[in-house]
Amino acid sequence: MSVALLLRPARWPAALKCTCVLLAMLVAPALACAHAVVVDSVPRNGAALSAAPRQIELRFNVRVEQALTRAALVSHKGAPVPLTILPASESRSERVLIAVPALGAGDYEVRYRVLATDGHATQGVLQFRVSP
Repeated sequence: MSVALLLRPARWPAALKCTCVLLAMLVAPALACAHAVVVDSVPRNGAALSAAPRQIELRFNVRVEQALTRAALVSHKGAPVPLTILPASESRSERVLIAVPALGAGDYEVRYRVLATDGHATQGVLQFRVSP
């Protein structure tokens, strides 16, 4: 397609579509890599457990700053309780291990905030249920 054809007003919609698609292809990979995303967890989000977990493991798609990771447990009964982040080895810095206190039956949320090594902060929630 020549420049002269693109300059015709009738061709602008097609040129605009092509430009938008090209920009999306260039920008999307950068946006996808910008934040830490949980790719696996133990327990899984929404799990129904017969026994309370002793620890929670979150595995991210990128390395996270362990020292700046925060987590809190929220039960169906009340206020958030800060949780302890367990030390992780340098070779496994995409994993976060969280110590969990003794829990009774009920619904729980673990609210977490991590900082990826690229400087982007991410927060999220992991929900699970402990059956009686």
